[in-house]
Order: sequence, then C-alpha cells, then structure tokens
Amino acid sequence: MLVSIVIPAYRAEATLPETVRSVVAQTYSHWECIVVSDDRVDYGRLLRQSGLADPRIRHVSTGQIASGCHVARNRGLTECRGEIVCALDADDVWLPRRLEVLAPQARLHGASVDGPRVVGGDGSVLYTAFAADASPFMLDVSQLLRLTCPLFPLTRRNVTFPRTPGIEHLEDVVSNVLVISANGPIWATPEPLMDYRVLSGSMCHAEDSAGVFDRAYAEIIKRVAEDSLPVSAALRSEVIACLEKKRALNLQFDAALRDAATLDFQTFAASHKNRSAH
Repeated sequence: MLVSIVIPAYRAEATLPETVRSVVAQTYSHWECIVVSDDRVDYGRLLRQSGLADPRIRHVSTGQIASGCHVARNRGLTECRGEIVCALDADDVWLPRRLEVLAPQARLHGASVDGPRVVGGDGSVLYTAFAADASPFMLDVSQLLRLTCPLFPLTRRNVTFPRTPGIEHLEDVVSNVLVISANGPIWATPEPLMDYRVLSGSMCHAEDSAGVFDRAYAEIIKRVAEDSLPVSAALRSEVIACLEKKRALNLQFDAALRDAATLDFQTFAASHKNRSAH
C-alpha cells in the first residue's frame, strides 16, 4: 500500500530538511514524497546537500511564486500515485511511527488521524490536540471543529479532494469537513504522532492574523450556507454553528492582542484550554 505525501514549500529552506528527514525516518517505508516548490527554489538540490537524496522523494513546482498553499497542494495531488494520500507542512515533523499506525486505519476506515503536539517556537509543547488518556475513537465534524489546531489526516483516494479554490486561510478546516461529509467520521488516535510547530513568521504570528481569520471564517460560513461547498445537507447547520463558535474564539484572541501585541493564536489557545480546565 503506497502512501503519497505532499509537502508545499515556500521559503522553506530553513525547515524543509528536518521535515523530510522525519519522513525518511518512518518505520513504514512504502511511501512517496512530493515536494512542491512555490517559490522556484531548487529544493531537490537543498535536500541532496543535506544528505536526503532518497529516490522516493520527487520534486515539482507550481511555476509561480507565492501562488498559495492550496495551489501547491493541488499541484502535488496531481502527482500522487498512492492508494493513501496525506499532507505535511514544510515546517512540521512526524514521529517515526506515524505512517505505521495511521496508514492501515486509513485503508480500513477511509481516513485516519492522530492528535498533534502543538509546539511553540522555543520547542516547548503548548498542548496536544486530544486528551492523553483517551482511546482511539471516530472523530465527527463537531469534535473536529472544537479543536484549535489543524489536523492532517491520511485519506483514501476516493475521499481525497483538491483544496477549494479561493480559500487559502483555514483551507485545512474546509478540507477536513469535506472528508467527514463524504466519508463519515475519521478514525482518530489520541497518540501524538506529529509536531505542529508554531514558528515566528507563520500566519498565526502575523500582525493582522485575527482579522485575516475572521474574514476567512465569514467566507467559509457564507459558502456553506449558500451550498457552494459540497457539505452534506445533514451536516450543514452543525458545521455553520461550530464555525461561528470558532469565529467567536478568534474574536476573543483579537481582543487579547490589544494587551499583548506579540501573542500568537496557539499560545492564546493553550491558555484558554488551561482556564477551561479549572
């Protein structure tokens, strides 16, 4: 069972070697990795210079500069030959057993995912997506949309969709909602099998990040309400209600920024979780 991994790369020279090294270190070896340059950088040369000349790694390009993550992901999707497909950002890293654990479950259930560790710029773990003492479960759309960090599921080709044109921010949220709409709940393990890293320069550190995401939520809610996204009728009202709650949390983050201009969303989310636990 071949697993295809798509990594969009934009200004990724500093982080991509470590990301790809975590793929090469997987205990499950039947994979291909498609690195999609979105800045015309020769990442193949960069990886070879870093000792990562693995024949399972292929390189393609959008032919553009900063065309957008969704464009790069879709370019990579056209190159995938695997039965199972997954996305990996160029600044995140996988733990060695990620494919070993998730690939068989994706084949069986259509999609599978783990609960990432959210890691701050200093390397400390801010929080994990799921409770550490939980057992594997089927993740439904309301559970998905209660999360404050992105998930990166493995999906069978029949429930793997191109990223939605015109949606750059929160495109992972839309993608995962569409997977659940088409496939049903996703098999999930609480075991953290990857690190989602919050680095300076990322969108969550941008000066207007709260405003950017508020506009993104408004656009996605509008599209779901107008039935211009392929969300099943049975899920539409639930998705809109959950997105409104996420939008409200984002507005709380916007208010918090007035007192702490350097705050990023994931650090805010970690403190919000801690307050909610008491």
